[in-house]
Amino acid sequence: MRYRPRVKTATALLATAVLGVTLAGCSSGDGGGSGGGETFTYWSMWQESEPQGKVVAAAIADFEQETGVDVQVEWQGRDNVTKLVAALRSGDVPDLIDQQYFTIKNAIVRGDQFTDLTDVYDMPIPGEEKTVRDVVPAKYDAFTTTDDGAHFLVPYEIIAYTIWYDAARLPEVAAEPPQTWEEFTQVLAASKAAGRNPLALDADIAGYAEYWTSTALVRALGPGGLRALVAQPDAAGWDRPEVRDAIGEVAQLAANDWFIPGYDSSKFPAVQTRWAQGEADFLYMGSWAPTETGSVAGPDVEYRSFNFPTFGTDDSLPASAIGFAIPKAAENADVAKRFMAYFLNADRLSKISTEANNLTPRTDLPVPPQLADANELVSTKELNPITDGVLGEFSDFDKETFQPLSAQLLTGDITAEAFIEQVKARQIDYWKAHG
Repeated sequence: MRYRPRVKTATALLATAVLGVTLAGCSSGDGGGSGGGETFTYWSMWQESEPQGKVVAAAIADFEQETGVDVQVEWQGRDNVTKLVAALRSGDVPDLIDQQYFTIKNAIVRGDQFTDLTDVYDMPIPGEEKTVRDVVPAKYDAFTTTDDGAHFLVPYEIIAYTIWYDAARLPEVAAEPPQTWEEFTQVLAASKAAGRNPLALDADIAGYAEYWTSTALVRALGPGGLRALVAQPDAAGWDRPEVRDAIGEVAQLAANDWFIPGYDSSKFPAVQTRWAQGEADFLYMGSWAPTETGSVAGPDVEYRSFNFPTFGTDDSLPASAIGFAIPKAAENADVAKRFMAYFLNADRLSKISTEANNLTPRTDLPVPPQLADANELVSTKELNPITDGVLGEFSDFDKETFQPLSAQLLTGDITAEAFIEQVKARQIDYWKAHG
């Protein structure tokens, strides 16, 4: 599906010309700014029927009307970057893409196939006396920059990974959320003793199981610790006592029979649906959880969440970002950059919150009430990339080794000792192959 130029009235044409001149001041290069046949292609990670897709589609329509630019959008869905990787071989690539930061990093940053967007951060946002940098706090640089400081992403949605529960069912948790692992396991044990199912997990999604193992290891080692562990060619760090203890604690979740029955054999989203309907107490998930389960949840559900409990001193928040990026081979990068700045305008970006019910990087925009806890954590905690950045830095190892082993651990198919021995052996083989 594509957007076409619209027939404009004389009044609309005058408005287009005026705003086009304004946007031209945001442009870098010779792209101009008043329309006049300008175009760019955009492969979106959304379907147009999704909440975020509707928000983006409305912004595209406004951008086209106000600037005369023709936006050729294709609603590719989550496979948009997979298709981009294939297109890189021919050089026939879109001018704009969006995805989670680690997916963009794997696709175009590792091979130096990205456009540096540092100049976008200096652009004024149309309709405001602010630049992009003014509204995107530096705390998100961990998700948007290379090791050399080049920006490869302009974020428009922030994801916090927290442990979700229904405060209407668990008012005692809302009154005093567990902060340490010991407190958390006491709550889980009490839930089981009361005849409830403590935890929900769609175990057929290996990445969901990985959230548990990776965050536990970050809690044990501190931010960057898991990434450093995976970077060891001899994999010796897996024998550290704190590593073995963390994996052992995660293994006990399955050993204690704390997951809802059937979680290890069901098909997503069956278990998270059961959680939303009150059949389990807790779900560890990204901040999309309320939106994704809202249509199946009971009418009185009160979405609340708390940070993954600490093992010691680390209480960083696992997080991620979704944003825009431009492949290096893009032919219309300048006009695509102008759209990025346009989209970050408060009136447009606020719809990611008010209509799509997700968090944005701007601190001056409204927050969905069901994400109030998650937003408070985003605002007050150190942000650490989900999986400690392993998914972005060592994608093959993560998907081929760490994710499936995590799934086996969380379903009780392997012990903590077997997990560690297997991950060590595979990590040694990985580095032998990758030098």
